[in-house]
Amino acid sequence: MKILVINSGSSSIKYRLFEMTARTVLASGVLEQIGEAESRLTHHNRNAQGQMDTIEKSVAVADHQAGFALIGAVLRESGALRHISELSGIGHRVVHGGEEFRKPTLIDKKVIDTIRRLSPLAPLHNPANLLGIEVAMQSAPQVPQVAVFDTAFHQSIPVHAFRYALPEEL
Repeated sequence: MKILVINSGSSSIKYRLFEMTARTVLASGVLEQIGEAESRLTHHNRNAQGQMDTIEKSVAVADHQAGFALIGAVLRESGALRHISELSGIGHRVVHGGEEFRKPTLIDKKVIDTIRRLSPLAPLHNPANLLGIEVAMQSAPQVPQVAVFDTAFHQSIPVHAFRYALPEEL
């Protein structure tokens, strides 16, 4: 069972591909400087001997759509993921889930709309996270996709801990 985890930023995409049955990392990487004259992809993948090989590419990547296409091509080239149908799921890091999301959440249109509505709470992160979700859902519509929210951690903090040292009016 293969799971792809994605952290889509405003000018980068970080990813890691797991084989969950064996609990191993098959591949990981980062694509940086999306939208600039020269983007850089650093990809690590586990070879047949169990060692990690590195592939580096410097090419122009105009946008996240092109970035995901490049990452997919390198995953196929390295043999880590031959076809999208090998994926059992895709997980997306999302910075701000407000009070709406207290745990990992299966992504559907309502979740996308809510993340979009909450974007003013994390304007540098949520729009990029959402872009990654939308591109991945277009590329792999049959693969279940889950959003994992940074703010979900804070949902479990007791009231006295998150209100400590704040004036009552805040």
